[in-house]
Amino acid sequence: MKKTTFKYKIFQYAAWLLIFIVITQTSEAKETIYLSESTVYQHKIAVVTNRSVMQLNNDSILFESKPDESGHFSYLTASYSEDQWNYTRNNSMEELLNQDFEHENWVIFVHGDGKDLKSAVQRAKEIQKLHLVNVLVYAWPSRNPDLGAIRNFKNSLSNVEKATVHFSEFLHKVEDIRSSKDDSFSEGNLSMFFHSLGNYYLENLVGKKLHADFDQPFIDNLIINAAAVEQEEHYKWVEQLNFQKRIYINSNGKDMNLIGLRVFSSMGMQLGEDPEPPLASNAFYVNFTNAVGASLPPGPSHSYFFASVTDESERIKTYYTEIINGFEVDFSNPQMFNSNPKYLAYSIKF
Repeated sequence: MKKTTFKYKIFQYAAWLLIFIVITQTSEAKETIYLSESTVYQHKIAVVTNRSVMQLNNDSILFESKPDESGHFSYLTASYSEDQWNYTRNNSMEELLNQDFEHENWVIFVHGDGKDLKSAVQRAKEIQKLHLVNVLVYAWPSRNPDLGAIRNFKNSLSNVEKATVHFSEFLHKVEDIRSSKDDSFSEGNLSMFFHSLGNYYLENLVGKKLHADFDQPFIDNLIINAAAVEQEEHYKWVEQLNFQKRIYINSNGKDMNLIGLRVFSSMGMQLGEDPEPPLASNAFYVNFTNAVGASLPPGPSHSYFFASVTDESERIKTYYTEIINGFEVDFSNPQMFNSNPKYLAYSIKF
């Protein structure tokens, strides 16, 4: 990656963000998904969304960029061949998952801010192709094009708060299906990947004490990635998470998106930047600062689990493939990691 001074990158970031704010104010806060009865395509993404449905027709669904506050979910199968997409509607999560999928293991992907449904599905496709795993994307409303970047972020925070109780219901449904052994979703490993602002669902889940009803772990790996939540005292809610076998917290001290969030808002240091002690005793911390660092456009410094970073670093790709597929990471491998055993913290090598 081309090296420039970090300070200069901050100024570049400010210019980039202003352009982004203009772009995000040019489209409508609604999204139409066109439906088809075709099941020709082999590559499938499972989609669960809590978006409010404005209009449901036989051949389309018109979604609003806000959550359905009654708790209604829509279930879609997004199939693709090359870049051609085909959407079909399912009546339940059981029906959605009772299909043939390509891979043995599954990951539930909870995306971050600024995603409409189609872009969330596209990101899920990138995860599936790169890491060879079936993906269920929890596509929540995190992009209102009528708002600028910071106002959109605050609106997304509000959307999470309104819908956390329904997210808890979704998790209970996942738990039930995993224990039923009725379909492909109940076989193999299952991870949950929370990216950026998607991690606010986890923090809010514990804050509302909605995690307490889970009886035993049904998730192999819980991945807290580039988290856009406050790092201060994060251990208090992370240590209460109880539905997973392992937790991996990934961070980059030069994450341009998270730095920009602090520069243009009143937010403090984010968990996806530099987690500071006390650290959660039930989590492994993996730092990407030396391996990834700053970048412009800012995407690679924030979303280093795919695309250009994994193209250049086989170690980073391997690490994400392992955790996304639900495997336990061997941190004793000196070819992959430098360690700080005192804090169970590790730096990945590029």
